[in-house]
Amino acid sequence: MNIGQKIKKRRLELNLTQKEVAKAAGITEATLSRYENNQRIPPADILKRIANVLKINMDYFVETTSEENRDVNFVSETKKGDIENTLRDLMECLENSYLLPTLDGEPVREKTKEYLKESFELILKYAKIINKKG
Repeated sequence: MNIGQKIKKRRLELNLTQKEVAKAAGITEATLSRYENNQRIPPADILKRIANVLKINMDYFVETTSEENRDVNFVSETKKGDIENTLRDLMECLENSYLLPTLDGEPVREKTKEYLKESFELILKYAKIINKKG
């Protein structure tokens, strides 16, 4: 279940309209509709406001069911043990917005994603050089 589906599910559980949630979260009804229909992903600060309105913790948006966990397997069986593939899988996770990667329970900001990707690339580059030198 993606973030938009989770927002809508919780809103309906509380018998709230889009208009009520949007007003309380300080966004437009159209914006909330876009989030619920997965046309846009809310930035962390807005997602936090929506979570407060829906009386839930931010973790609700990143928790997955066992079925969802099967779909998001970052390291395949054939790649296990290969550090380069593991780091590349992590970089792919950062690039896929539908996964909403988190850091300390908060969604990772774009600048942080870029920094992490660049760092992973440098780590791989220097690890390969050092590994070849023995």
